[in-house]
Amino acid sequence: MKVVIWVQYDTLATKDKAKGKSLLGAAIAALDKPKGSVNIVGVVESIPMPINKLDNVIDKKDLANVDCDLILVTGHDVDLAPILIEAEKLGVDPDKFVLDRTVLTPGFTLEKHKESRRSNSSLIKNVVIWVQYDTIAKQSKTKGKSLLRAAITALDKPKGSVNIVGVVESVPMPINRLPNLIDKKELANVDCDLILVTGHDVELAPILKEAATLGVDIDKFVLDRTILMPGFTLEKYLELRKSNLSIISMGWWAGIAYHKFGLPELSPTVGMYTSEEHFMNFLPEARWHFKKDLHFERTEYNYDLGINYPIFWLDGTQWFMNGYTNDADALELWNERKDKINWSNVLVTMHTSSPAVLERFDCLPYPKKVCFVPFETELESGFYVAPQFCNGNLLKASEGIITGEVGAYDVWDLLLYGKKTRI
Repeated sequence: MKVVIWVQYDTLATKDKAKGKSLLGAAIAALDKPKGSVNIVGVVESIPMPINKLDNVIDKKDLANVDCDLILVTGHDVDLAPILIEAEKLGVDPDKFVLDRTVLTPGFTLEKHKESRRSNSSLIKNVVIWVQYDTIAKQSKTKGKSLLRAAITALDKPKGSVNIVGVVESVPMPINRLPNLIDKKELANVDCDLILVTGHDVELAPILKEAATLGVDIDKFVLDRTILMPGFTLEKYLELRKSNLSIISMGWWAGIAYHKFGLPELSPTVGMYTSEEHFMNFLPEARWHFKKDLHFERTEYNYDLGINYPIFWLDGTQWFMNGYTNDADALELWNERKDKINWSNVLVTMHTSSPAVLERFDCLPYPKKVCFVPFETELESGFYVAPQFCNGNLLKASEGIITGEVGAYDVWDLLLYGKKTRI
């Protein structure tokens, strides 16, 4: 196997390098089976670093001409999406790019990886791009940058299967000169298989509401960030959208999932967290507890977020609502969302380092329940997160699984069926 190593240097200061250290050595060892089967044919630096003396450095501009089977990306907690965008510009096959942490996923093979990438819905043909412009000023655009190019690349398997039939602007922008613009009022008459929504950290719900008034099939709308989730197919996405999933989580896991997949927030446990002890006391009779009223306790200052947030009590359990800046909004959304819980399709998620807590969790009366743990277990609800993914931070690793940054489990099987399918 001919391998090129892509070294992705940090473009901004990282507070703690140890939290996102390179897994290059372990990844090479995992690939090198049988021993001696890996041939490193070159190294690419994301940014030329004259101070380093790496062997066989290749200029990025020449990478498309290098004969290799795999391009192994390594660095500090690397995000693959912008690298794939750059690869497209360089004319390099994006299927060859693999993160070091992905290689370390149990059962990884290059064949499985390519097959997974190729499964990105060969049914998709005609695509409309919906450009959602910001309606309010944002402090930092980079926090929610468009992933359009990477999403198109992910959809375009096999190469050339995507036909962009038009572009819709959420707000007409005469200053722009986008090709093949379609008026929103005409969108219902356009023959397309998918409407790809792109923009700065876009929320899908208001777009779907507008689409319904326009007479456009809302099942055709997909966010760019959702398409980039490993294993995406239009079939799985529509199944998930139509499942009306309610996620009850101990922390921000539910909110992250709803945001990443553009799903309706059918759970009050969004933008808040509680302790492991309180969550375990809450879960056995969650349906009963949700019928009780929240009681405001106090506000507390979060130095990381720079906000004061409310803290509530619910029937003996304490909830820290650090996704809100005042108690009125938190209370209103809690009451609104608790009435939307779909008790026929509930997924309960948490994390723990305690085998005893996992045993109690596994006995809870929920068909779909997921508990991320840093130890191997035979219990059905125990989802083991290996040390190379965890790095001592189980919370960050569990959230990384739902964002697609930690390739330990198939998130589609996890959300749809509560299954722990290894990637």
